[in-house]
Amino acid sequence: MMTRQTVFLLLFVALMLSQLKLHISSLASISLDPSLVSFSLDPFNDLPSIAQDDLPTKQQQEQPLSTPFCNSLAYSRGATKNRRMVHAFVSNSGHWRFLENALLSMASNRLLSEDWIPVVFALGRGVCPKVESFSQNNHNRKVLCIPYIQRLLQQLQRDEPKSIEQIQPYLLSASAVSSNNNVTTEEEESDFSKVDHGFHTWGSIEHKFMINAKLYALRDILECHTDAFVTDVDVAFVQDPRPYFSAQDDTIFAQNDTSVAYQLSLNSGLMYWKSTDANRKLIHDIITIPPFWWIDQSRVNTVMHNQSTPHVLLKADQFPNGNIIKNFQHRIVLNGSTNLTNKELVVIAHANWNVGSQEKQTMLESIGLWYLKDDEGSANEAP
Repeated sequence: MMTRQTVFLLLFVALMLSQLKLHISSLASISLDPSLVSFSLDPFNDLPSIAQDDLPTKQQQEQPLSTPFCNSLAYSRGATKNRRMVHAFVSNSGHWRFLENALLSMASNRLLSEDWIPVVFALGRGVCPKVESFSQNNHNRKVLCIPYIQRLLQQLQRDEPKSIEQIQPYLLSASAVSSNNNVTTEEEESDFSKVDHGFHTWGSIEHKFMINAKLYALRDILECHTDAFVTDVDVAFVQDPRPYFSAQDDTIFAQNDTSVAYQLSLNSGLMYWKSTDANRKLIHDIITIPPFWWIDQSRVNTVMHNQSTPHVLLKADQFPNGNIIKNFQHRIVLNGSTNLTNKELVVIAHANWNVGSQEKQTMLESIGLWYLKDDEGSANEAP
């Protein structure tokens, strides 16, 4: 005869199995073109847990996690010699010219090395072959590229399903869409290729999708128990920024957006997060607390402001944004000019505060930080 404890245990197990079945069913509802799926790990067993009780303890944090995803990353020296980081770019192939320029700026200033290997989280199939070609053309300097779209979509479906409604039309194959509309076509390429190959401007659905992907890359990195350094692709490196991130607590370092549009004036396109329990909980909250589908910068500023998160805004003359670059009294000119007034100050420049590709390129050219010499953006060899 079963005891009361046994009955309760069986009921609990049945409930858990029912919840698991429901969860898997919801993930399976994503209509994803099979040609986009190229990352060989089990997405259900390796995603960050949504349960707060599963956050790592301080004792667990001392040892880096070993999961298929974490083992696929490249780890670099962090803000101090006893820390490690993952430096992440999140990009499609349509933004490749700027990603390539950022990588060339790192190579030209001798930042790409065995202790600094950037990781490109690829949103589509087009960017990883370009990254591989870049490495081959630049003395085999190491840059890792990992397919990220499948992992990202499964987390979006679980953690903020309303965002999936926005991007859903781009996830169906073109032939399936045409079939649904009773139109015959031989087109087989995924509609997602429009997201992959386009340069998307501020305010578009595709742009929101891409910039919000940074939050998931950031969480994935922190869940591997390593620091996360996340930068947009429209940046250019002049010096090593790691000495500026050396505080030994939960402090988050970010570029100053010099804007009154956000509570903290924090720019989420250049951030360094320490691997701590508090920061893992924070990025979890940023992703999962409604309203959904805000742009990443609004979400980061709002939640950090509401939670009084300790943070440091990096000095605007050392980490200038596009607004600062436009309005510097003494123009920042770094290469090929006699006016080097601010050369010793600049660490990383960010060509934001612009909406178009040509505007960003012109800004970087104006301060001597555009390294591509031809119209096609083919990789130039760095010293």
